[in-house]
Amino acid sequence: MDDDRKAYGGVDGAQRLPPILTSAVAQGLLAAMQRGAATVTASLDLGLSEESVAVSTDAVSIRGICLPRAALSDVAATAEKCFECIDGALRPISVFSEA
Repeated sequence: MDDDRKAYGGVDGAQRLPPILTSAVAQGLLAAMQRGAATVTASLDLGLSEESVAVSTDAVSIRGICLPRAALSDVAATAEKCFECIDGALRPISVFSEA
């Protein structure tokens, strides 16, 4: 197992992290909604792994959490931030440094 996977406890450990959405992931989910896909594979941990996401015409279901099209559109339009899904809400991830 490589060092990145060890740090997150392997795939199972990575799946315990909250889902993280980037603009590119949100765009892919919106595209799947547009083409009428029932499921799509996406990385919800910044490329460490991939998992299946259920898709409908107006929302996606990520680990049982429903995210509506409008929320995905907001993420898709924000290329400079990543968002974590906590308690069904998408929140921008912020990191601060004293340097």
